[in-house]
Amino acid sequence: MADYYGPLLQARQKLLTDQRWPALRQELIALSAEANIASDEHFRAPSDYLIIIAHKRP
Repeated sequence: MADYYGPLLQARQKLLTDQRWPALRQELIALSAEANIASDEHFRAPSDYLIIIAHKRP
């Protein structure tokens, strides 16, 4: 994901210059593992979302 997801790609490029990328990468891996509720080798994490429907008044 760090090779093609824009925000993560930018973070990796900036953090590689001062050797901080490996630490962040390990933290992201740990966070993902903690959030993963899949019982197989896939990744699935619960998430909340809100749908807003607006109507323009005449």
